[in-house]
Amino acid sequence: MTHLRMASVRPPRPDRSPPTFPSEELRAVFGADHGPIEAEPLGRGVPAATAGVWLARSTGDAAVLKLVHHDPNGSRRWPAHADPSHPYYWRREACAYESKLLERLPGVRAPRCRGLFERSDGSVALWLEALSETASSIDDYGRAARNLGRMQGAVAAAPPADRWLSRRWLRAYLDLRPELTGPRSGEREAMLEAVEAGPQTFCHLDFYPGNLFGDGDTTILVDWAYCGIGALGEDPGNFVPDAILDGYVAAEQGAELERAVWSGYRAGLTDVGWPGDERAVRFAFCATPWLKYEWLDAALEAWSIDAETQTRWRGVRPLIERLGEEARRLADH
Repeated sequence: MTHLRMASVRPPRPDRSPPTFPSEELRAVFGADHGPIEAEPLGRGVPAATAGVWLARSTGDAAVLKLVHHDPNGSRRWPAHADPSHPYYWRREACAYESKLLERLPGVRAPRCRGLFERSDGSVALWLEALSETASSIDDYGRAARNLGRMQGAVAAAPPADRWLSRRWLRAYLDLRPELTGPRSGEREAMLEAVEAGPQTFCHLDFYPGNLFGDGDTTILVDWAYCGIGALGEDPGNFVPDAILDGYVAAEQGAELERAVWSGYRAGLTDVGWPGDERAVRFAFCATPWLKYEWLDAALEAWSIDAETQTRWRGVRPLIERLGEEARRLADH
């Protein structure tokens, strides 16, 4: 996540005003004798569906409040949609917790839900476990990718089918940026269709370092607002350039990061005995970043971006192009 809004890969900044804490929510989350509550805003970017995220502390306890709502007038590139089947359905994360799906995943988990409350204004308050152990090294990222591979390889045999899950999320993401990408070329449409036709599984669809917690043995992913059905290889493929674009990994470490994430993910698939064709997974791993970050060159030319961000973004372009070339070769065989 960059600090300059126009230069950020992430959505716009959240509302940083103090939240409202209904007394019944505080009693349910912290207990009747919780004492004074202090809060601070979290996150440098949230989509239109998120009204804000705060860390709330009482004596000896802490929890994260994530408030989601349907805001049809929010960000154009990060919208909130009323249709449960839409890739940008505003209430998806609440549905994921209500369904208990996130509690049944092998290899990874979500923050534990301490309370879910429907508010009178139509918003939903998600009170979640407060986390502290962030993954911050390339080795950490490789271990997280292995755990993700275990989960996605296991789930691929029978992915969930709930209506509220996102489907074809990458296509929807691209369709919201025509002023940067122009009409999709025939080559890119064919590549996108091939990703969509490949082996599918349950995906997080915002897998990047800012959403990654845990100590290596346990991988905890936050922000399941886009979760749904996607390609095996799609999540880790996005992780590699996104980690560089948002400043978590230096561009000159891109090849090392790619090796760690791909090796970890592939090992995770092997760990659970996933029986499919590894080339199809590698294709999605390579094609996803080449497709998703088509807007990068136009943004570098059109947006007002600080010099540090420009250097970082330009530094990741060769990696994205190399992955695109590999995806073309894999598509031809």
